[in-house]
Amino acid sequence: MKKLTLLFFITFILASVFTFNGCDTTSSDGDDPNNPAASSSGNVLGTVKSSWGSGISGVTVSIGNLSTETNGQGWFSIPEVAPGTRVIVKYDLDGYASTSKVIDVTVGQATFVEAVMVTVGTTTTISSGGGTVNANGGATVTFGSNAFSNGGSATVEATYFDPTTPYFVDAFPGDFTGVQNGTEGTLESFGFIDVNLTDANGNSINLASGQTAEIRIPIPYSYQSTAPSSIPLWYFDESAGIWRAEGTATNTGTEFVGTVTHFTSWNCDRYYDISYLSGRVVDVDGNPIYNAYVTIDGVDYSGRSYRYTGTDGTFRIGVKPNSTVVVKASKGGVSSTPITVSPTPSNGAESNIGDIVLSAPWATITLTWGQDPRDLDSHLLVPASDNGYGYHIAYYSTGSLTGYPYAQLDTDQQYSYGPENVTVVRKFEGIYKYYVKWFAGDANLPSSGARITLLLNGNLYNFTVPSGSTEFRYWHVFNMSVGSNGNVSLETVNQIVEEEPSSDGYSLMKVTPPAK
Repeated sequence: MKKLTLLFFITFILASVFTFNGCDTTSSDGDDPNNPAASSSGNVLGTVKSSWGSGISGVTVSIGNLSTETNGQGWFSIPEVAPGTRVIVKYDLDGYASTSKVIDVTVGQATFVEAVMVTVGTTTTISSGGGTVNANGGATVTFGSNAFSNGGSATVEATYFDPTTPYFVDAFPGDFTGVQNGTEGTLESFGFIDVNLTDANGNSINLASGQTAEIRIPIPYSYQSTAPSSIPLWYFDESAGIWRAEGTATNTGTEFVGTVTHFTSWNCDRYYDISYLSGRVVDVDGNPIYNAYVTIDGVDYSGRSYRYTGTDGTFRIGVKPNSTVVVKASKGGVSSTPITVSPTPSNGAESNIGDIVLSAPWATITLTWGQDPRDLDSHLLVPASDNGYGYHIAYYSTGSLTGYPYAQLDTDQQYSYGPENVTVVRKFEGIYKYYVKWFAGDANLPSSGARITLLLNGNLYNFTVPSGSTEFRYWHVFNMSVGSNGNVSLETVNQIVEEEPSSDGYSLMKVTPPAK
């Protein structure tokens, strides 16, 4: 199927009709497995891209003991994640430097997270006698004799990250939070190096007890005039998802040089003073948006700060004083127009930047399934617009979030598992119909392990494929009716049917499905 991306929210699981008025949701008592109560967990979905912007497939994405892999377009979805703050999302793929992100997971909400993974800069074998690894970008790591914990040689993967590159913030492990002498602060980075050590069998090792290594991290030319004469060294604590200060690096003019006693990622950072930007995230009608992710990225410094909005849509975020920053809000993979603020307030002061308008999804549908059949497809019939035609969202007509039908299939996965995601940002009066088509593969719908996850008006529902005919190719999951007042009622159909669901009284734009 081709829509293998954000597909995660819509999964109408109710075997009766529920009425959604504003943000109020009436659900069942959950006794019927096809009509469960709203989930007490959250969902995490997102994308993993390369440094040149293309999606990376096959990345293992894990949260605790939950894990999945990205699809062919770099999309992933992890349902039923326990709520919490500073939840760690880990990303691993051979040939790429591993990374992590830190997010909040909220009951009944989907957290969308973007990550960039960078190919390993260099891979070298260093003998027990020691030597120097020349990484990309001019960074180096030098080991003495008998440096490794296995007592022998080591394979060293070393990757330098330049803070002036456009992907740096999304590739940065964790967030820009660090702890020094028990005090937590926000970091400004001058670049970091990721070093991974393994033995001949591929097992992770580290420096031997009492051994050290020298790291040299280049200072970009544009940073050299403001770089301090010395700077704290920070290592990334993978278990806590936070940077911890340990040691100091010296500025030679073109690079920072320091000594370390173990390896993960090492970063040359400093705290900065804090001023504040505040505001509110609202929809196109001026209503506050809850749990929107607001980021502020430095333009003249390398750092990011963020917050999730409260129920009133407000945020207050610390930034570097007297600087230039870009502010953006997002939810469910939909982002607002970036706003540049320059200069930010002086140290300790606060400035309100007003409302950020965001077309946040009112419904999101995510489809996942098993290995076989290899290709299931997500379909949504959208009510007619003013021109009298409805719209059929599918892999061959993916829709749009900025014009009619104001709904979009984000990704199409053709080789098992998913995800495929449909995002809906504007309501049209009439009936929305969602169904899944068995497109290709030897297995049938009842044995597919297919699952729909629905996020609707602050409630999360999970719906699994029912039993039924092993020959029929359509799973009609639900109908969703939007009234003239914008209220939504949901009817769960949850049946495997022989024929494709009809458009119920409105003509669809005719598109001939292409071959896959």
